[in-house]
Amino acid sequence: MSKKIKVGYIVDSSIGLYGEEIVSEDTRQVFFNITDKNDVEYNDDNKVLTSKKILEEFDSGNFFKTSAVSPGKVILEIEDLLEKYEKIIIFTVSSGLSSYYDNIKYLEEEYKNQVYVVDTKEIGFAIKKMVESAKEKINNGEDFFEVLSYCKDYYKYNFTSFTCQNWSPLVNSGRVPKSLSKILNALKTRPVINFDIKNKLGGIVKSFESSVEKIISQFKKVFGSEIFSDPDYVVFYNNRIDQKKAEYIREKILKTFKISKDKLIEMFVPNLVLVYTANGSFGLHIKSKIKSKNRD
Repeated sequence: MSKKIKVGYIVDSSIGLYGEEIVSEDTRQVFFNITDKNDVEYNDDNKVLTSKKILEEFDSGNFFKTSAVSPGKVILEIEDLLEKYEKIIIFTVSSGLSSYYDNIKYLEEEYKNQVYVVDTKEIGFAIKKMVESAKEKINNGEDFFEVLSYCKDYYKYNFTSFTCQNWSPLVNSGRVPKSLSKILNALKTRPVINFDIKNKLGGIVKSFESSVEKIISQFKKVFGSEIFSDPDYVVFYNNRIDQKKAEYIREKILKTFKISKDKLIEMFVPNLVLVYTANGSFGLHIKSKIKSKNRD
């Protein structure tokens, strides 16, 4: 066992936890900015612009765009942590969703041998579990660079996919061209979205049921048929879909993956993603026991 070193951590608001829920002596949080159609800007700290507020705003015809965390905010937290900690790991939202990772990657050179930036290629619960696991390993005295490698490979055991009721939220957020969305909405299709790679569309489907099947088929494509035999857990991001559809998803997950109810975790998606996906959207995340061979 290597010498135990003091490690600090920086997360952003894509983790879906805010303030005291995640911030501690060794952990800092930085926030994205969210702007509505009237150019009103919010700090993504879940104080003013909560998930409830976002859904109400969508109902009233509002829509949102996001902007990445500025490197300056991150540098302030780095300087503060370096007063007490030898090394810092920064966990970023997936580079497929935001330019944040690309914008701060250079900090590894600015703070050489002190700061390390991890592209989680994930959102929400997966980042939470990654951070918790990294902390546990460090606290148990595991080698820092082995833990860092573990974090960088963590996404290979995880996959998240979402679907919206229609294409409008993606158009309003600037992620899909308006001309294309008119055609796709006229055809009564709905998008399936993956966030691990920038602008990666998981598919185009024509019904709620087919969107569930499409997401499940992606899990199989990523992990193979073994994924249907007792994964670690499945997360159901339920963004206010109706009860009948929600129950359909719950039953489908339990039956397909042969898991007990305690391995099905249900929650709202982080606000950063909710502003892209809107009311009636949902997502599924899976944590596999086996490493994907398709995500190198």
